[in-house]
This record gives sequence, C-alpha cells and structure tokens, in this order.
Amino acid sequence: MNLRMTLALLVALPVALATVACDSGDDSGGSTAAADVGTTPDPTDGGSNSDAEVGTDTVAENDTTTGPVDVPAADPCEADPCATAPGPECDEDGHVVTYEDGGECSVDDAGNAVCDWTSAATPCADGEVCASGACAAAGDPNEYTFSGDATYLSELTVPGMGESCCFDFTGDGVPDNKLGTLLATLESQFNVNELITDAILDGSISIVFEHSGLDDATDDEQVGLSGFICDSEDSYEDKAAGNGNFTADASSFVPGTATPLIAFGTAAIASGVMTAGPSLFVLSLPLLEGVDLNLTIHETQIEALSATGSNGAGLDLTEGKLGGVIPLGELYTALNAFADSQCSCLGLNGPLISWMGEGTTATCSSDYETDACNADSETETCSTIAGACGLVTTLLKADIDTNANGVKDAISIGLNFKGVSANITGITAE
Repeated sequence: MNLRMTLALLVALPVALATVACDSGDDSGGSTAAADVGTTPDPTDGGSNSDAEVGTDTVAENDTTTGPVDVPAADPCEADPCATAPGPECDEDGHVVTYEDGGECSVDDAGNAVCDWTSAATPCADGEVCASGACAAAGDPNEYTFSGDATYLSELTVPGMGESCCFDFTGDGVPDNKLGTLLATLESQFNVNELITDAILDGSISIVFEHSGLDDATDDEQVGLSGFICDSEDSYEDKAAGNGNFTADASSFVPGTATPLIAFGTAAIASGVMTAGPSLFVLSLPLLEGVDLNLTIHETQIEALSATGSNGAGLDLTEGKLGGVIPLGELYTALNAFADSQCSCLGLNGPLISWMGEGTTATCSSDYETDACNADSETETCSTIAGACGLVTTLLKADIDTNANGVKDAISIGLNFKGVSANITGITAE
C-alpha cells in the first residue's frame, strides 16, 4: 500500500474548483546561506502589507500640476525580513544545518530582498541519518515496538461555513482555516466531507495515533504522540466501536529508520484535554492509482478531549481539532513535481505553475493538451488539474506570514476529528 495520508480534501480541491468553474548548507560552521524573500504585495489580497502606499496626492497651493506624483520605490529590507531565520534542515551530505537569527539583508537585481543567515552544518553520529532537520537512528520499521495505546480516527471533517476552527496562527484571536473555509463554500457543488467519509468507511483513509508512555487518560504531563497510515481487516463498525486491530504501513517511517514520519514528540493531557504540537505533519495524497502528491503541513497542532479508550486501553478523543499551514511555494512545487513525473500526457514544455516567490501571483501554463489524458482513465486527473489550475491559483491566497517579513506566504488549514481506541499489532506485510 502507498502512503495515503488521507487529508483528502487537499486532493479534492482541484476537482472541486473544476466542477464549479467549467535544503541547503555546507560542511563548515560559520558559513552563510542565501534565500530569496519576495516583498511585492499581491494586489488582489487586501491584507497584503506594503512599505509604500500610493493614494490621492496633495497638490501644493500654487502648483497647477494635476495627476499622481512619483513615489520612491520601497526598500524591501526596511521591514527587516531577515530577522527570523528558517528552521533546521538536512543538506545533501546528510548533515543538520541550523541558521542564526538576524541575517543580513540585501536587494537583488529584481528588487527582492535576499537574506544571508549565518549557518552551521553538524554531521549525525554513526548509525544516524538526517530527516526533517534532525538526526534519527538508522533502522528497520520492523524493529519498532508499538505501545498498547492507540487511537483510530473514525471521523474527519472540514468545518462548515460559520464554524470556527482550529488554531490562531496570526495572533489576532481568530482561528485560521482559509483552505478549509474555501472547501466548505463548495459544498453544494462538491461535498468534500462526503468524499472523506466514504474513504474512511472503505478503509482508504486509516489514520492511527499511537500514545507511548501513557499513564493517565485525563492528566499526564508527558505522552509520546506519533501517527501511522494503517491497514485493517476489521469492519468499520468494529473499528468505530474502539475494537479495531491495525498494522502500520512501513512508509509511515522516515526512510532508512525505525522513526515514525509523523511525530509530535511529547503531548500533554490536563484536565481531560490533550494538546500536541507544533510539528511537521507529512502527507502523501493519492491523485492517481498508485501515485501520490507529497505535501507537508507545518506548525501542526492538535487539541481534543481525552478519556480512557473504549477497549480499556489507549484513548478516546472527542471534539478534536487539527490545524497547520502549508507554504504556497511547497504546494506549487508538489503540484509541478506531480505534473512533471505523472502527466506527460499534457505535453507541457515547462512547469504547470510558475511562481516568482512570496508576495507574487502564480500563473498557469496554457501550453498543454488534454486529449491524451482524457483517453486514459488513469490520467484523467491530470486533465482536471490542468483545467482547474487558473482557478486554483486565483483562489489559493496566502493568509499566513510564516517568516515575519510582512508578506503572507502560506495558507492555513483546519480539520475536526473524532478518535476511538485501537490496537496496532505490527507492520503490514509486503
């Protein structure tokens, strides 16, 4: 089975829109790493920030000149876009690269800010590999020992219009869920929640959280929380009753290790409320049979009411919410990689989506053909994605500024969930 992390609403987005519309570093410490930081605000986004504002100009009393007055170009470094460094990452040599805050800002020929952060590259110890900016012990997933406490996500939904979910990433006191709200507005044309529910019922979506070191279901300061894509021979009724037995897919682990790919580290339970994160939430979404779109949700947080599991172990989680942000650049890169590797039937001579960086507007290629894609049921999705591309890039407006440089560069997402106790028995046999 492929890694089918089943936040399938992201994969449903191009289809829904079509329905309504038709790591870098080096080996030595003290080096510097450059990164482009676009600062041109999106003129279609009323929330975009700008260092200069052009309005009606005041004419001097004795000046008979009419019309606008030239305004000097804004300095993209004035807002100090290099104050906050990016998080750790892995370089091509498998070293962990970290960056220091307070980078130097300069302006390139295109007028964009370029940040130079002091960096250091640290090799992993013998027997370890670098993954997601950290060292992990090398190993085989079959060596992993599962705890006896787990939770199967029996329900997963996109909040409806008017519902508040899930976490506040902007600090304004209002939960952010722009992508989820967009999908909810399309309910009359394309019900994404029905799609998700059907996938859970037939087992296509089968997510299980494991809790290691769980001592108390209502008050526990330290509980390990990891996520797995699973298989089960049990009926949905048995699984939803909290009695399901599951095996974890080996692709749920960091390649070359026995370390779970989805790892929130330490969660906490206080007065019956479980909280976890922020963390990376790595997804592979099925677009074609046997072919996945790889994405990562950043700053993922989880919160839910917690109680002893229905099977006497693990946890039952209710009123759960999961939220995070997806950088637009990563979303466009993933879509382009998918189109390049799986959609040769389009005859593209370049990327499907062109994007110059944060604060700019993405554009879609019009140089493609869909006849060959439509002639094969396995590639019809390619035709759908290409046809909906323009509408997708128009509606997918960033609402989160992840690097505090005054330009929105990511889109927020939130989901509600319910979970019941479960048992993971081992790794799915190949």
